[in-house]
Parts: sequence; structure tokens; C-alpha cells
Amino acid sequence: MRNLLRWNVAVPFFLFLASLVIYTHNLSPSVYGGDVGDFLSAISVMGVPHPPGYPLMTVLGILFAWAVPNVSLPYRVGLISAVASSITLVFVYLTVRRLTKSYVLSLFSALFLAFSYIFFLYAEVAEVFALNTLFAALLFFLSICYYQTKQKKYLYWLAITAGLALTNQQTILLLFPSILILLWHRKFFSEWRRIWISISLFILGFSIYAYVPLAASHHPPINWDDASNLPNFLRLLLRMDFGTFSSGANGLSFHAPLPQRLFTLSQYDLLMRIYATPAGIILAILGGIFLFFRERRLFVSFFLAFLLSGPIFIAYSGFPLNSDFNIGAVERFFLLSILIVALLAPFGIQLLTNFFTHVLRDIAEKKRIRLYTHAFQILFFLVPVLLLIYNFPKTDLSHVLIGDTFAEDLLAPLPSQSILILSGDTPVLNVAYLQYSRHVRQDVIAVNILAPEMSTAYLRLERQIPAGRHLPAGISFSKVLYFSKTHPVFSLVPLKKGKWVPYGLVYRFVPSGEKESETLYVSRLNGLWGSYHVPYASRTSASAYHNLTIAQIPSYYSVGATNEGYFLVSEYGDIDRALRRFQTAVAIDPADESGYKGLGYVYLSKRECGKAADMLQKAISLDPSDKSAVVFLYSTYRRCYNNPQKANAVAEEFKSLYGRDIQKEIKYLIQAK
Repeated sequence: MRNLLRWNVAVPFFLFLASLVIYTHNLSPSVYGGDVGDFLSAISVMGVPHPPGYPLMTVLGILFAWAVPNVSLPYRVGLISAVASSITLVFVYLTVRRLTKSYVLSLFSALFLAFSYIFFLYAEVAEVFALNTLFAALLFFLSICYYQTKQKKYLYWLAITAGLALTNQQTILLLFPSILILLWHRKFFSEWRRIWISISLFILGFSIYAYVPLAASHHPPINWDDASNLPNFLRLLLRMDFGTFSSGANGLSFHAPLPQRLFTLSQYDLLMRIYATPAGIILAILGGIFLFFRERRLFVSFFLAFLLSGPIFIAYSGFPLNSDFNIGAVERFFLLSILIVALLAPFGIQLLTNFFTHVLRDIAEKKRIRLYTHAFQILFFLVPVLLLIYNFPKTDLSHVLIGDTFAEDLLAPLPSQSILILSGDTPVLNVAYLQYSRHVRQDVIAVNILAPEMSTAYLRLERQIPAGRHLPAGISFSKVLYFSKTHPVFSLVPLKKGKWVPYGLVYRFVPSGEKESETLYVSRLNGLWGSYHVPYASRTSASAYHNLTIAQIPSYYSVGATNEGYFLVSEYGDIDRALRRFQTAVAIDPADESGYKGLGYVYLSKRECGKAADMLQKAISLDPSDKSAVVFLYSTYRRCYNNPQKANAVAEEFKSLYGRDIQKEIKYLIQAK
């Protein structure tokens, strides 16, 4: 009995410790990308991050930032994810152990989850999703304990855990129907005392939201929706800025067309086979079959959880999973699906084991059947072992600093007191992290073009506008024109009006009529690029740089170089210098079609027909929707090669794809230019 007790304690402890060592080794010391910068900035100033406020993550982040010395803030806050992920594995192990009574199957389930790509990745960054997965695993464990024993202590722990979980990530609501299926029994609603105590404990767990109005009342610089009063608090809690029941901005979940949702479902199926592996999916399906006949209510609970948190949520969300960036934004929501797969897979092994044992009874000695059975089950551990080998380098973020260096390159070269207009989560939030957490270039007035009211420095600037001047709200050309009299103005994406000159990673606003010499412009560019941490493809070949949340960062550099190339042609007619800028763009991001298109244009101008055709065909293969690249290819065959047959073939292909005559497209491009 004592040996059994030791075994019951030793295995979960070893699982926790071993996984924590791996996760802390791979942990990101950098701001990384996505929403991480917002959490770190809010934690630094004891503020309120984006809706719905994430008070639990913020409070834990403040505690970890204070308690852990001598490492970067992203590492300290990221420890929350590493610890939460390791604890998740313990509860997955305990859940499967409780249901199967098998140490082997329980350990397989935990290790399969531990090294599956998405779970592994989000154990390494300062995000809310590892903590969300922990709450999901804990809710299932407690509800299964209550389902089997009907002991009120499990119900009470479940209630307070559910309240806490809702202060971290609202997608946990998708699991509540599955939990209720396990809690339900005939006398459930007759036990009013238990129900009222459970409701009280749920409210107690949810009360961590008191942090939000308390923090907002001090008006920190990161203070989404200024939730210091009830209307603003409800606006934050209900995510009204994004659309309360929408998973994305501008009511995305309500407006996505049906074909897009069907395509998203097909991509969900493809990505699940990648993230959970075909072996994991097959074992989970077999596990569902096993539970359907052996434990029907448990099957219904798991199956409903998978449907609601997986395909139904992904299809409802409306995210178009047609680019690396969009997949990177939504892949973290696959975590709950992968957790369900990890809980079902051991039952698939159990089904196969039963069949294997049945076969052995006819061909093997009785005393050896048990040995062969264990050996058969241990073979399945090849799956988590291979996952570890394959995913360890992809999730080793210990030396990946591109999130920090990108934000530094946006800020460092700017003149004093510049206004920097930004868009996109990673540029906006990584710059905020540098300014509020690391106190870098706080003189720069960084403005989110979609939410300028979030920049306290910009609001102070707006208050300086004389009372008689009526300028449009938000970021507008008239405001840029007004502020440019006293502040240099830069933007990641140029506004529609005015002259915007490529300036490294950004554009510089230039007053009308002003033009600098090419020598001065090129000298300025050389100085900028000499100071940048340029992520050339040769330097970012490690698989950890290709995780989709940060994979887009090199494209900001390649696009910057491409924009400079086109500007050198249009402003100075300098084909040779433009060629070098396009070559730089391709060296940074070989997957950026615009660099190849620029090279094709230059070679066409130099009448190097073969090189022009090669570059343009490469550009079209990377982005078949780029009409201008097709037009350049048509011109290459028509005017450079003087081959009307090939030119006409390109024109016919263009018309079949776009339903438009290529000559009309050429006229349109000339007019647009």
C-alpha cells in the first residue's frame, strides 16, 4: 500500500518537474508578438489590458514580475504559462488515471499533450491560453470526480474554479454545457443549499474582476475603456469594442459569408491533423467509440466539448484561415480541441489493447499476456517521443529576440518628439511594451491608428489644438498636416493624402513641394539600415522563427526595402539602386512576392528578358492574386521577348481568372499611377 501511494505521488511530481524544466528552458525572454506586448505593458503600469480586461493574468503577472528577479519581464510573466502548462499535465494524468486505472495510459495522455505543438508553444509565451487550458483540465477533473462520487467538495471546488476561469479567458464558457452534463443527476435541483453555496463560490472566484475598476480609477497609461465606472466596466467585460458575441473586431463573426465559414471548417480539419497528428486523431476517434459503448455520458460530455470549442467555434468566429497571419491569430483557439483529443486518445489505446489481448488469448501463454499487453501499450509512446523531437526546436524561443528588436527598429531611428502612427497587433503592442516596460524612446508619440484614444501622449497633443480649429476625430490627414508643423510624422502605412516617403520600416510625411536630393536620401537609408537588426532569411532559418505569430515580422523589413526600391525608380529614375533594394527584400523574406515583382520590373526596364520572366513567374507563384505582376509578365513577353503567342496566353489566363481584359487593366494601372 505504501509503495502504491509513493507511485501515485511520484509519477505526477516527476511529470510536473520534467515538463517544467523543458518549458522554462524554451521560455521566451522577448515580447514575442500578438497580444503579449499588451499584457506586459499593462502589468508594468498596473493597468488594464484589452477587453475583456484579463484581471487574473494581470494580477498574476504583477506578482510574478515582483517575485522573480534577474530575468526579463517577458520571461517572468511567461513563467505563468510554463507553470500552468505543467500543472495541466498533472490534472490530465489524474483524470485519465481515475477513468482507466492505468498508469501507462495516463502517462501517455499527459505526454501526448505536453509535446503537441500548440500546447508546447503556448507554454513558452506570456499569454492567457496556457492558463485557460489549465482551467479546462481542472474543470473536467473536478466534474468527473463529482460525477463519480457526488461529493459536495468537488462541486464547491468546481464552482470557484469556474468563476476564476472566467476572469482569464471567456472561451472557457464553451465547456460549461459539457460540465453540466457530468454534474446533472435527479436530485441536483433539490439540493438548494449546495447550489447556493456553489453560486457564492463562483462569485467569489469571479470577484478578481474587482482589480479592473480599482486599477482603472488610477488612470494608468494602459487603461482600455477606462473601466472605472459601471457603463465602461460593462463595455470592457462584454467586449463591446469588438462586438460582444463576435470573436473578432467589427462584428466579424456576424458578417462572414457561408463559403468562408465552410472553407474555415476545411482548414480546421487540416490544421487539427497537423497539430494533433493523424495518430492522435485516430486514437481519439477510437476512444470516442470506446466511450460511446462503455460510458455514454462521458462520451457525450467530451464530444460536445470538442464540437463547441472546436469546429463550431472556429466556423462561427469567421476568421478567414487563408494566410499565415490569420492562422497565427486563430491557432491558439485549437488548444481546447487538442486537450479533448489528449483525453480521448488513451481510450483508443484501451480499445486496441482489448482487441490485441483477445487475439493473444488464442496464441500466447496466459502468464505472458500481461507482459505483451504492456509492451503493446508502451509502443504508443513513440508518438509523444517523436512530437518532442520534432517540436522542441520549433518551440525553443530562448534565443528568439525578434519581437524586441523589431520594436527597437521602429522607434530608435526616429527624430526626437516624433509622432509614429502604427497599425497591427505586433507593431502597436510591441512598441507599447518597449515604451512602458523598458522605458525606451518615451519621447516618441506612438499612436494606434484604430484606437488613437489609447495613447495618452497623443491625447495631450490633441488638447493643444486651439479651440477655434475643428479637426476630424481620430487620425486624419488634416491632423497630420497640423501636427507636422511641430513634430516629425511617420507612419507604418501611409495615409491616403499627402506625400509619404519610404523611411526604412516606415514612411515619413513630407510637406507638399519638399524634395531632397538622391544623395541625401540614399545616405539616410544607409544610416537606417545600418542601425537595424535586419532579420535576413539566413539568420532566421531556425524553425522557432517560423511560428506564425512572429513569422510576419521579417515581411515588415522586406516591404520597407521594396517600397524604397519603387520610390528610387519613381522619384529619381535610379534603376540600379532600386535593384539592390529589391534584392535586399528577397534576401530578407524569400516568400515576399513584392520583392520578386520589383526585380521583374527592373529587369524588364533593363531588357533582361529571361531574368524578368523568371522573377515575375516567381512573384505570381507566391501570390496568384497580384494582377500587376501578371501585367508585367504580359509586357515581358509582348515588348521584351516580342513573343505575341506567349503574351496572348498570359492575357487569356488573366481574363479567365479575373474576367477582365488585360489591356483595360494596363490602362487602369497607368491612371492609378
